[in-house]
Amino acid sequence: DLTANSKIDDLAGKPIFYICRRAYFDKFLLDKIDHNIAGVRLGLRIENIVREKDHWVLYGKSKTANVEITTKMLVGADGDHSTVLKFVGERKVDRRYYAPGLRQYWKGVEGIHPKKLIEVYFPPKLPFAYFWIFPMADNEVNVGMGMMGHYVARKNINLRDALKELIREDAYLQPRFKNAAPLETAKGWGIPMSTLQRVSHGDGWLLVGDAASIVDPNSGEGIGNGMMSGYIAAYFIKRALEQNNFAENMFETYDREIHKSLKNEEFLHGIANKLTPYLYSKGVNALLSSRMYQKWFSQKAMPGWLVTAYQKPIQVNFK
Repeated sequence: DLTANSKIDDLAGKPIFYICRRAYFDKFLLDKIDHNIAGVRLGLRIENIVREKDHWVLYGKSKTANVEITTKMLVGADGDHSTVLKFVGERKVDRRYYAPGLRQYWKGVEGIHPKKLIEVYFPPKLPFAYFWIFPMADNEVNVGMGMMGHYVARKNINLRDALKELIREDAYLQPRFKNAAPLETAKGWGIPMSTLQRVSHGDGWLLVGDAASIVDPNSGEGIGNGMMSGYIAAYFIKRALEQNNFAENMFETYDREIHKSLKNEEFLHGIANKLTPYLYSKGVNALLSSRMYQKWFSQKAMPGWLVTAYQKPIQVNFK
């Protein structure tokens, strides 16, 4: 009961999560852009990035013309397959810190909580995996599954087949999906975990979000971390603009700042990665069924999320 915590009495009733279709969220962000200070070039594809003295030159193509853009500061906010990362850093998949994921929208899934609580399920037959059901409007749900990349590779698992089989045959899920219908084919993507500790800054450039590999390694949650990294990056860029200095040393604490809220998750993930599938499954079930963990989660972790989201200012340390 979150209202029992006197520190967050005024946050009672505030939502911890918002769930919607990704296309709606992307449009929400696009509509936030102030066109008086930012240009939007939809349909433009960057094909090459070159460093020339103290600035970058980006070469791209639109449907109608070749485009050349010059800038002193480059920010890669272009996801796991980052074009920016390709030219300024190194992008290679280390399966110890990577997970393939699938998402599929469904309608008519039964057993959804009246308050539309989110659900996370750890399938007994699929260690190092988790399955989710996130309720949305109009009786639709976001359904999906993620699994650690090293286990997928070792067992040669086809994640799409595994998802279909889970929905069709799992004793817990099958009754809930028997009258439901998928609204699309499953969409796949890579989940770059923060435990990779990717270098996300350099001379005149920063990475944010999935390009910086800062997905929570235990929950797979990346949007919140991505938005946080964007907020932190803005502080570093503001300082660089004020001092007209975009040298690498202006951003030397950036990586630390975008990872500091993930320290505990990264530590736990490091331990989990060393376990056998049997011990991992046993450990997860033992932890989640523990009354001590449930008490900590409801009385400490969740109120902490609310305070961070609604009250606590984000601190950025340049030193």
